[in-house]
Amino acid sequence: MTVTWTVTGASSSSGCETVTISEDTAERTLTCTATSFGGGQTSRTVTIKRDATRPEVSLTAQPASPTTTTTATFAFTGSDNLTAVTFECSLDDAAFAPCTSPREYAGLSLGSRTFAVRSRDEAGNVSFTRSYTWVIEAEAEPEPEPLVCDAGTYADGGACVPAPAGSFVAESGATSATLCAPGTFQPVEGQTSCTPAEVGFYVDEIGATSATACPAGTTTSDVGSVSADACIQEGGDVFDFTGFFAPIRNDGVNVAQAGRAIPVKFSLGGDQGLDIFMDGSPNSQVIACSAGVPEGAVEGTTTAGRSSLSYDPQTQQYTYVWRTERSWGNTCRRLTVEFTDGTVQSVDFRFNR
Repeated sequence: MTVTWTVTGASSSSGCETVTISEDTAERTLTCTATSFGGGQTSRTVTIKRDATRPEVSLTAQPASPTTTTTATFAFTGSDNLTAVTFECSLDDAAFAPCTSPREYAGLSLGSRTFAVRSRDEAGNVSFTRSYTWVIEAEAEPEPEPLVCDAGTYADGGACVPAPAGSFVAESGATSATLCAPGTFQPVEGQTSCTPAEVGFYVDEIGATSATACPAGTTTSDVGSVSADACIQEGGDVFDFTGFFAPIRNDGVNVAQAGRAIPVKFSLGGDQGLDIFMDGSPNSQVIACSAGVPEGAVEGTTTAGRSSLSYDPQTQQYTYVWRTERSWGNTCRRLTVEFTDGTVQSVDFRFNR
C-alpha cells in the first residue's frame, strides 16, 4: 500500500513524503503539513489500516461416519490477526451462506454428504475452506425374534406347524417332529407323545398312526408290543423259557453232523405237560451260512431215529430229540420252536457231512 501527498503553493512541507506500507497494521496515522510563503500552515492526516492476511478456520466437531442418523451438527472456530471473523457454510457444494457455530442440519437423505466452512475477516479476506465428508446409511433391519413353537408343533419355513400323525413334539422350541417308535402310534396331529399299543395289539413300524390287532384267539401280555411274535394264546400263561441248554449254544451258530439226532433241551419253569408245541412245531428251514458268525460244535448227538419229546422232573428240563437228515450236510438251517403260549424261539445250525 502506497500513500502519496500532493502539495502546491508551499514554501516548505513536512511529513509529505510518499510512504509504502508492506506489512499488516491495525492502525497507522500519517500527517502531511505544508507552510506557505506567508508563513501559514495547513495539515492533512490520514489513518491507514492494512490487512492482507487470510483468517483461520477449524472444525472442532462433526458426525461419525458411517452413521444412520439423518441429523448432523458441526462446530467450528476461527481467528484473524487483526479483526473479528464471521463464518460461511455450505452443504453438498451449495453456495456459501453466513452461519454460526454450531451449525445443525436435519432430515438429511441417505448417501455421501459434504459440509464445508470458511471464515471471513473485516477486510474481506477469506480463509481456506475446511470440509468434512460422511456417509449416512439406512438402519439395519432388526434381527427377527427367534421362532419358538409350543410343544406339539415345530418351526418350519418361519411358521409353527403341528406334528403330523405318526409323530410327536415333546417340548417347545423344536425344529422337527419325532416319529413314533415301534410299539407306539399316534393317529392325531399336533401331539406331544405317542400312545403305546394296548394289550392285544402291536406296532411293528416307526411312524405308525394305528396299532395292529393280534390274530383271533391271541393277545399280548403287556402294552407296547412291537411285533406279531408278542401275540400269545389267549387265556394261557406265558411259559418261563430261559434259553436252550447244552449241548446247544444260544449265541452264534451250532455246528453238527448231518444225519445225527440233536437233543434240544430247555426249561419252561416246571412241568407244563407234553402238549407244549403248536401244530407243525418244531420245524426247520434252510438259511444262508453267514461268514464271521461265532460257531460251536454240538456234542452228545445220537443216531438219528424218530424225533421225540420228554420231560425230566428231576432237572425240570424238557428234551426234544431232533432228527436231522444226512442230506443237510454242508447247509445251514434254523430250528424254530413255537409253543402253545404263543411264544417263538429259534436257534441256528451248520451241518457237516
